[in-house]
Amino acid sequence: MQHCPSVQVYRMASDDIGCSLAEAAETGLYRDYLSQAAATGKPAMHVVYINTSLKTKAEAHVVVPTITCTSSNVVQTVLQVSLFASLCCLHPPFMTFFTTLSNLLVPHFQLD
Repeated sequence: MQHCPSVQVYRMASDDIGCSLAEAAETGLYRDYLSQAAATGKPAMHVVYINTSLKTKAEAHVVVPTITCTSSNVVQTVLQVSLFASLCCLHPPFMTFFTTLSNLLVPHFQLD
């Protein structure tokens, strides 16, 4: 597709551009993690990265309520979910950034 043929785009490599967080969410391991979380019976909210495919977001939402965030609003998103919904935020183990953030911030802002 060439919407602006006069604009030149230069890339360092011809490899597909991807997002490791989004790609990880399309694995069986990720689906298993969500299924295990849903099976606990505890209220939960799944926080997923914006670049994750719409199909993966929809499939995840069927299993566990899912909200989307970006790298610039993840703190605000996790805090709002934790404060207003009294839910446990789910972040697959391989998503270290989200897990660390949640572990550091959420316990200080939960309502009983």
